[in-house]
Amino acid sequence: MARIGAIARDKGLKDVFYLMLTQVATLLVPLMTFPWAVRALHPPAYGRYSFGVAVVQYLLIIVDFGFQFAASRRVVELQTQGKDISAYYWTVQVAKFGLFVATTASIGIFWLLSPDIRQAMGVILASLPLLLASILQSTWLFLGVGAMAASSIAVLVARLAFVIPVFLLVRAPGDEWILALLNSGGALLGGLICTGIVLRRKLVTRFVLPSFRAVRAAYGDGFHLFIAQGAVSLYAASNAIVLGFVSTDTQVAYFAAADRLRGLSSMPIVAVTNAYFGRIAKGLRTDPPGTGPLLRNVTWLLVFGMGFVSIVTFVAADLIVYIVLGARFGAAAAVLRVLSPIPFIVGLNSVFGNLVMLNLGLKRQFSAMLVACGALNVVLLAVLGHQLGAVGAAAALLFTEALVTAAFWYQLHKRGISVFRGRLDGVEPVAAN
Repeated sequence: MARIGAIARDKGLKDVFYLMLTQVATLLVPLMTFPWAVRALHPPAYGRYSFGVAVVQYLLIIVDFGFQFAASRRVVELQTQGKDISAYYWTVQVAKFGLFVATTASIGIFWLLSPDIRQAMGVILASLPLLLASILQSTWLFLGVGAMAASSIAVLVARLAFVIPVFLLVRAPGDEWILALLNSGGALLGGLICTGIVLRRKLVTRFVLPSFRAVRAAYGDGFHLFIAQGAVSLYAASNAIVLGFVSTDTQVAYFAAADRLRGLSSMPIVAVTNAYFGRIAKGLRTDPPGTGPLLRNVTWLLVFGMGFVSIVTFVAADLIVYIVLGARFGAAAAVLRVLSPIPFIVGLNSVFGNLVMLNLGLKRQFSAMLVACGALNVVLLAVLGHQLGAVGAAAALLFTEALVTAAFWYQLHKRGISVFRGRLDGVEPVAAN
């Protein structure tokens, strides 16, 4: 209780709260229309919708290119040094826009190569505003300058504005592209508002056309994190896609629906790790032993909080599915029960990997383990998904997350680091560089 009380008084909880608002806008607001959408579209059409959105999530990883952590950390460094961040802001935005152009152009190639993608092309095209929204929202900038309040509220309000139209316009199978357009439209509106906030608050004071060298350096800063995100997608975003190739649209719908519920339960993890990433990065560079208590408190908060969430999800899976999805999706309860330990497991590997390994400069080890585990997941998913459908896909994801956690723990253990005890005495400050 003392540990929970200590972190409850920590000022980092303010950032956690506002990051939670962003997560609410991203996951919970679409979930408000989720029961209506799955009932209106029916499992096969919802499966096509989920497949198309999963493809765009891949493209979103490319456009982000690891800037969420790398760029926010760089902004903190520039402000600490008293330097103007305008040049760096435009460097990141130009880098991300270049990736947006490249990924959008690649859709034509996908259309030629895959009949499954052709079938979901309406949803894919309607979801493309999500890519522009990721550029305009500039979450990395707001996180770096400590101005999450305004941007989080803006994204939430913009998303809420598109809730009612879903109930009015999404009525039957065939309307899945409308659902995709409304969801991405809310994100794009939030991005436009966030850009207005950047200009109004003069977070960026001038336009600076970045040089090719600066853009290339920005790509270099985010490269290892991009590889890590791509590897994570091999056992997260790709599951619906691979399952669509080896099983039916109905099984994709069951898995996607259960995984959406699981994703909602994991919202606090993203908020906590993002909020404390910069502070722990600075502490590990300057005073590792003194950062130990903060890291310990964050770890135990996630252990208790996400452990409780996992237990509740396992016990109440049938009731949750019945209330949110309806009787037609009853088969998704077994999938959700298999997925239920994942919030607890991801809470741990987020501390081990995102908060500690990345901030200790262990980017190569971090990326290599994720790539290996992600590749294994694709193999398991192809086999288990073909044999067991959605339940097999859930089992593959659960095993992969557990393996990632064990691999991260081993990397810290052999360096004498214990996040549960806050033991960082053996860490040299220069290691964070």
